[in-house]
Amino acid sequence: MSSTTPEPAPTQRSSIFAPDLLAGQVAFVTGGGTGIGLAIARELGRLGCTTIIASRKLENVEKAAADLAAEGLRCEPMALDIRNPERVSEVIAAIVAKHGRLDILVNNAGGSSHRPPRRSA
Repeated sequence: MSSTTPEPAPTQRSSIFAPDLLAGQVAFVTGGGTGIGLAIARELGRLGCTTIIASRKLENVEKAAADLAAEGLRCEPMALDIRNPERVSEVIAAIVAKHGRLDILVNNAGGSSHRPPRRSA
């Protein structure tokens, strides 16, 4: 008699939210190509949102959007540097023009700039 290890049960995704809770809504996640922003975009997509993700590096969000699409989620990539207010306005206007709405904004991107330290008195 041989000893066999049973196969682990497939992991089930559990959520306290209904899968279609945000169906029909449009979300915009800055810094959505990696890390926490990507995890937020994934959860919003799983809840039914069309999610637009943005990053300074288009290649980050293109890969992330492709990965999310492979999971059956609606996701669009956009290049955006949040330190450029005019570009932020253009992107918001483009999202509203395309989707007719913007319901959720997750401002996850970090926007630092290199400046000399301030002198304190």
